[in-house]
Amino acid sequence: MAIKVVDREERIVPSTVRDITELKRVEEELATAQVEAAQVRKLAAIGKLVVDAAHEVNNRLTAILMASSFALGQIDEGDPCKLDLETINEEALYIRDIVKNLLDFARPSRGRVKEVDLNSVVQSSVALLQHQMELQGIKFRKDYASEALRVMVDENQMSEVFHNLLTNALDAMPQGGCLTIRVRRQNGHATAEFRDTGVGIPPENLNQIFEPFFTTKGDGNGTGLGLSISYNIVNKFGGKIEAESQVGKGSTFIVSLPLAVALSRQCQPMVGQSSKIRILSEGQA
Repeated sequence: MAIKVVDREERIVPSTVRDITELKRVEEELATAQVEAAQVRKLAAIGKLVVDAAHEVNNRLTAILMASSFALGQIDEGDPCKLDLETINEEALYIRDIVKNLLDFARPSRGRVKEVDLNSVVQSSVALLQHQMELQGIKFRKDYASEALRVMVDENQMSEVFHNLLTNALDAMPQGGCLTIRVRRQNGHATAEFRDTGVGIPPENLNQIFEPFFTTKGDGNGTGLGLSISYNIVNKFGGKIEAESQVGKGSTFIVSLPLAVALSRQCQPMVGQSSKIRILSEGQA
């Protein structure tokens, strides 16, 4: 639908015609950009706080682990204190892992970026959890791309992203279900889709799942950092991660990354062409 400007005698006045749907799209993109900018500012503030706190906690944890490990090596096998010391050691190691996740969230590094096949990264991540999922009664539907989808990422960090998504799917289907995994090329990007038939996410929580420390899991069953870390990792490689969900029917997470070929083309200047940008009006595109 287009807007036409007319005078009092109902004659059409020459004017710039703007498509209402285009205006709406621009407004939606602006709103999204504003939300993302606010998210970045908030994460930066939280990140500084986390780094300072994690440094202090790590110092204490190191002392606790050294003392408990030393004590365990000094007591007899049948000593009644042995179980308590083992508990202290295990819990301290658990806290250390949480602190590591906090630091990964607060200070994400680009790691060793190289060109990898997204198919292979997803397949390796699935292989690590497939047996555990099958024991839980989860069936798989796999649809990998027939071609290599090359992306520029740190392979270990992307494996962490997919491990987080697969673990969430596992937790969402405690009584079993179906997990559909699809990797494909789409509009210059490589996408990896994970669709489960689990409990789903309530609408009021869906907009918060990428917020740090937000979790719908019970006490002791998650730090609320997995999706936040995944969001940061995907974002720094020029990609995006999106979620859809319906309570009682399941959730879908889609990771989209620019193909390495598309990135190389963007970086290469157009030989013999001007670098000027020309905005096309309606009907010229």
